[in-house]
Amino acid sequence: MRSGHAVVSNAFRRSERPNGFGQRAVPLGVRACDGGGMLEQGSPEAEFALRTAKSRGVRFVRLWFVDVLGLPRSVALPISELESALERGVGIDGSALDGALRGRERDVIAVPDPTTFQVVPWAPDERVARMFCDIRMPDGSASAGDSRVALTRVLAQAAEMGYQPQVGAEVEFFLLDSQERLVDTAGYFGFSPQDTGSPVRRRSIEHLEGMGIPVKASHHEAAPSQHEIDLVHTDALSMADAVVTLRLAVKEVAAEAGLLATFMPKPLTGAFGSGLHLHLSLFEDGENAFFDGDPDRPLSPVGGAFMAGVLAHAREYTALTNQWSNSYKRLARGYEAPERRPGRCTVARRSCGFPASGPSCRTPRASSCAPPIPAAIRISRWRA
Repeated sequence: MRSGHAVVSNAFRRSERPNGFGQRAVPLGVRACDGGGMLEQGSPEAEFALRTAKSRGVRFVRLWFVDVLGLPRSVALPISELESALERGVGIDGSALDGALRGRERDVIAVPDPTTFQVVPWAPDERVARMFCDIRMPDGSASAGDSRVALTRVLAQAAEMGYQPQVGAEVEFFLLDSQERLVDTAGYFGFSPQDTGSPVRRRSIEHLEGMGIPVKASHHEAAPSQHEIDLVHTDALSMADAVVTLRLAVKEVAAEAGLLATFMPKPLTGAFGSGLHLHLSLFEDGENAFFDGDPDRPLSPVGGAFMAGVLAHAREYTALTNQWSNSYKRLARGYEAPERRPGRCTVARRSCGFPASGPSCRTPRASSCAPPIPAAIRISRWRA
């Protein structure tokens, strides 16, 4: 898929659920959104993380979180501090969250989510594991700068209404050499030997699957040196974590090969841009809430309301998910990009259509934003 958009998917039949991974009926982080305390000491999830770390000989644990601009952040702990971190969290400088919080929130607590404990496969000799974190204030309340908490809060609200959002992702990126030059001339679905980035994709997929993240497909994209990896549908929180992991895995594998991986929306002039394409579905009582049995109706009333909410808040959504000026270099003629024309909001209107898998909406390019944000906004705007 070459154009940047999110698909409101009604491709699943009414009773069909996608084969997701890491499903969370009630995401662990939801408790942080309600201002709750830390995990109970000796919780099954925490005990599992401690046992796994010991059995795998883990020496260091990296606590991952993402700031509001989509930049990954991390604090590394020796394994001797893992139990304490699981019980009480780890104090960090809140200005690391960036955005409007810089210089204001000096003390916050990174609370590890033990259900995300995984040994990092691209550093086998270092024996490093990772866990995602929720960021909380010293009083236990949720930090306003934590995009992961924002998503879990919206998921809790959807759950109260009886809905379970499902998200699939298509992630695009470029591979460049050390001089930031193209490394292949292949095109859309290009095949070896022109597609010299194929080994990077394969190795990245091996790492992802080793961390419990199933991959649906991968292929060369439209531009030279451009690639795509597609992830299997799952719950929104697991998908947000998976996208962060994918970006880091691809960068690590590329570096091992002497290459640079970039997820910039528009790194090259005169070529297709890269996007983060999200496929969203809602399930209610195990059935696809977007599905309508009438073949003449592309969406159910719920699906239509969801789409209307996305369109009604397209401007706000674009501002939050496209913070980098590079995203707006996509607003030009050609390359299946949205265009800006006098008197028309083409981001909200012209770029909406009905592909085979469901209606879609494109924004300039959200490939560099914090992964929890797009899903959180789309789900919350439907509710509005």
